[in-house]
Parts: sequence; C-alpha cells; structure tokens
Amino acid sequence: MSLWQAQPPVPNCIPYTPYTPGMGTTYNPQLLIPPRHFVETINYFNSFFYLPGSDYLVAWASTIITAWPSWAYVCFYWDANTGNYLGRSPIIDFAYISSAATGSYGLIYARQVVWLILSVLWNQPVADGNFQVDISTWSPNPELNNILVNQDDKAIIGVQDWFLEVWGYGGTPQKLGALRLPDSLGYLAFQDRQYCWIITHGGLVLKCNYAKLRYEMVSSVQNPSADAINYLVAYDTFRSRVVVLRQRPDAADGSCQCQLEFYRPISVVTGLTDPVPVSPLRAGSTVHFDAALIGDAGEGLPYAPITAQLATPAHGQLLSPAAPTTLNGAVAFDYFAGTAGEDTLQLSADVEDGS
Repeated sequence: MSLWQAQPPVPNCIPYTPYTPGMGTTYNPQLLIPPRHFVETINYFNSFFYLPGSDYLVAWASTIITAWPSWAYVCFYWDANTGNYLGRSPIIDFAYISSAATGSYGLIYARQVVWLILSVLWNQPVADGNFQVDISTWSPNPELNNILVNQDDKAIIGVQDWFLEVWGYGGTPQKLGALRLPDSLGYLAFQDRQYCWIITHGGLVLKCNYAKLRYEMVSSVQNPSADAINYLVAYDTFRSRVVVLRQRPDAADGSCQCQLEFYRPISVVTGLTDPVPVSPLRAGSTVHFDAALIGDAGEGLPYAPITAQLATPAHGQLLSPAAPTTLNGAVAFDYFAGTAGEDTLQLSADVEDGS
C-alpha cells in the first residue's frame, strides 16, 4: 500500500492579515521589518482534524501578532473537498487543551492538561458534554499526547515518548499494548474502529492497525522539504483520503507558506486466490466458487472487477462470468457442472495497482 496524490496541493493555505497605515502602535515591529508586511505569523499548530458534519478541515493555531499581548489563538478552516480557505475565528485560551482530533461518532476529542480526556467544540476548546474520562486514577498514569478515542470498543489511543499506546477504559483501565514509532510524532488521525494514521516530524506517513498493533503501510509525503517545521495529518472519512498540513517558515515577505496536501491510499495487489468450491461438486448441479483479491498488507481489495471464464474445451456452463469484489475483497461465481468431463475455471482482475 502506498499514497498517491489525490489532487494538487494547496500552497499558502492561510492568508495573513496585511499591515496597513493607521493600524496604530505595534508591539512586535519585527513582523513589519521590510520586506515583511503582515501583522501576524504562525507560532505553532495545536490541532488539525476533519469535521464530518460541516465537511471542513480545521486547524487550531497559536499566532504571533503585532498588537499587545503579542499572541492570539485562532481556528482556521477550509473546504475539505477543494482545500479552499473559508475563514477563521478567535479561540479562547487553549493553553491547557491540546491534540484535538476527530474520533468515534464524529466528535472532537482533546486532552486537557495531562489527565483529562474530553470531547470539545470544533471551534473552541470547550467541553461539549458528550464524553469525559479522567485518567489521573489509572495505574500507571499514561501521559498520552495526540490522543484518539474509540468509544465503541472503549479504547484510547495516544503516544507516550516514542510509543503508540492503546488503553482500554471499559471496566478496570489497562494498557492493551504498544508499538514503537520510527520517528518523533507529528500527529495522529482516527479512521475507524481498527485503523489510525500517523505522520512523523520528518514526513513519514503510516497506516496503523491499532486493534492488532501493527503497521500496514509506511509511505511518505511527496517531496519532503528540509525546512518543514512539522507535519500534521487528518483523515477525511467522507472521501477516504489522508490530508496533510505541512508547516513551513514564512516567505521573505512574511506571507504564509503552509500548505494542504491530499493523498489517497492505494493498495499494491499481491494476488488473486484460486477459486474454491463452497458447495458440493456434483455433475448436473450448480457449484458456487469463492475467491479473494489480496493487497500487500493482507487486506482484501474491494470493488475490483473480476472476470471468469472456462478453459476450452468446456463441458459445463459459467453462469456468472463477471462480478466485483465485495468490501472484504471476496468474489463469488456460479458454475453449472456438465455430466461428463472436467473444466478449468480461470479468473482475472482488472485493478489500478498502487505499486
């Protein structure tokens, strides 16, 4: 499995506010030293996630501004389909809230200080009352960063030091396992009850089966830049694609050089299994055959057209000569067995291979 760019990246994705005469006394004149001419710059991104209900991509950021007190917290949001910038809104102090990310039921979950995990509003680090877990009483105390929440299976996924950890909070809280990261963490994104996405500080992108604690893909952003400050990742559940926010230093004139990048995970096909009869092989009766199209991570590949034919000379009759694979990569064919002779059933797949 690898990542393909789903569409061109969106450069300079955050329009800074330009300085104009008459704005008054500035507290941070460094932002306006020519050729710079903007009253703000990104300090760091606190959070990045996909908002299903509004179909937004959302980032929370700390900015440095020219006016006292020289900092601000801002929520930026974009159209998730095109990456077009839609606007911003001020955020109240999020100094004690971090790593907001989409999780179960489309809620936004965040970590408050170290010990409290709760669901929050998408544009403010304020509890929405839908979820709260206090991990201060757990033993040992997990100091998790960039947490994800799977309410269906009562699991919390997060990173502690260099390890992705999975904790169960149903009943007695317990650590279910850990998986070492190949590089320092950039960000985490939730896909579903089984998978999450990881991006490292250096731009590696990993698909992780956190239910089985194994990596099923190791890829990278296109053209990693040496000057990248950090990478953040979100998962667009509507379009089944990965979105990366690349943070880069401002240009010489002070304009934003951060960009949005859109990737689609494409499986590398490793094989089509031999058709296996799942009903008795009797002359003069219909026989059902099953097969599966498999990717390099052992996953079944859905929606691929599979064609079947009988090698000549044929004695029976193929009742279903073509069918698409199902969600788990399986495909079924019906064959009517003749009263004499043997037949060979041949299958072929027409797929877009990501190799």
